[in-house]
Amino acid sequence: MRRRWTFYVALLLIASSLLYLADRRVGILSFVAERVPYFQPSAGDYVNQGREAFRSGDLAKAVVDLQNALEKDPTAAEAYYMLALVFKSMGRFDEAAKAVEDLQRVVEDDLGSAEAHYVLALALESVGRFDEAVRAYQTSADLNPNLAAPHFNLAVIYKAEGKWDLQEAELKRAIELEPEFTGAHFLLADLYYAQNRLEEALAEFQRVIEIGAVGTAELVTAYLRSGDIYARLQDWERAREAWDAALRVDPGNEEAKERLEMYR
Repeated sequence: MRRRWTFYVALLLIASSLLYLADRRVGILSFVAERVPYFQPSAGDYVNQGREAFRSGDLAKAVVDLQNALEKDPTAAEAYYMLALVFKSMGRFDEAAKAVEDLQRVVEDDLGSAEAHYVLALALESVGRFDEAVRAYQTSADLNPNLAAPHFNLAVIYKAEGKWDLQEAELKRAIELEPEFTGAHFLLADLYYAQNRLEEALAEFQRVIEIGAVGTAELVTAYLRSGDIYARLQDWERAREAWDAALRVDPGNEEAKERLEMYR
């Protein structure tokens, strides 16, 4: 009987302790909640929200978020750039152009910033003002010689304009600055392949495969083109290995299936 009584007393003590701790915990949480200031999103937070809304297709929300960012910080360059993209996607081209013009005024007040000129170049490119975009990318590269991205984007524009020599020079510079820049290796490989510079193209496609960090479509293309080059060099075994690899990445790829069927 005494043992049972002792057990009940211990149980009551434990329950009381738990109730006390719970009460203390609630009290502490209330104390903290009362004294932590209301969270105010920064301009950067609004830009990130706007970017995510744009990616998800909620363009109206993206506009609101990006305008909120600019209310917080009228010099937020990326907010103007994203607004230009959003307005362009909505067919509101005048507003897209105005966002770019507003961004230009911001950059004029920050002439020494490579990043600001880079964002301006992206915005100008997004609305088809390619000559001005080229100048802004070049300024960005001049201000920060260690940035690879401006050189890559210049190469993309030069490719569209058919300026092969300039495209090659910019891609090589981007790779020099960032040796594992997969996109630059892929674009250079594509250029060499189009120019029938097979061994150089093969080397660059192999670098794309080795480095990875590339989309499925680009990786499949790298394997397919490698196989095609091996076939043209009459190295049939390696050609089939490359096409097989393309199928492992994309089992439904018809090009790889046709090549393997043709060169069995």
